[in-house]
Amino acid sequence: MFGSLEFSLTRDQVRGLIQLTRWKEYIPFVIPLTLVGALLAARPNNALLDWRLIAVTLANILAVAYAFMINDIEDAPDDARDPDRAARNPITSGRIPANIGYTACRVIALVTLGLYALGGGLVFVIGIATLLLSHLYSWRPVRLKAWPVTDILSHSLMLSGLLLLAGYFIYHDAPGIVWFVAAAATLVSVYGQLYNQLRDYDMDKAAGLYNTAIILGEANTRRVMYLTIALAIVSLLA
Repeated sequence: MFGSLEFSLTRDQVRGLIQLTRWKEYIPFVIPLTLVGALLAARPNNALLDWRLIAVTLANILAVAYAFMINDIEDAPDDARDPDRAARNPITSGRIPANIGYTACRVIALVTLGLYALGGGLVFVIGIATLLLSHLYSWRPVRLKAWPVTDILSHSLMLSGLLLLAGYFIYHDAPGIVWFVAAAATLVSVYGQLYNQLRDYDMDKAAGLYNTAIILGEANTRRVMYLTIALAIVSLLA
């Protein structure tokens, strides 16, 4: 599988695959979340950071890359309705066919699971959960993003709380009060996802989605956004 993917790609398709990962959008938060989780475990327990943190950080980056890639592949028909999103999505724009995108996702999933396994058993379990949520969030037969509440919870866990916990469980297995930190990170991500849903409100409604923002309405969604930030602050104070 690895060889056929490598030798059959053109240079433009390689660029399309890199574009499909949308790496600039998440590396600035994936790395800090993983490091914070690891430090919260290592410092109080006098554990030294080691090569496992590098492996799990890479795994977290690839897991989020998988989430973004499968999202753009599955959303290609919807993105075709909007010129800006069509140009951004390499599947919709025709730079790479969907089958190559799916093959790349499978390769990334295998590498990601291997890297998570290097972090230990609990980290591996968290990695499986992260990849599973990443897939089911966009995969059309399930599409968690199309259902109210599950769209917000799955998105926030796979792009925030689980990433922090993956870093933590490398060095300790009893988070205790660190659960509040994970909750705060997840709540901040909830705010971000609701913000994105408000931004895409008209397009998602036209696509027939019934996500949380559409069910709540624009005014109530803004109220929930402010509530999540308040709860995140309370969690950090706790």
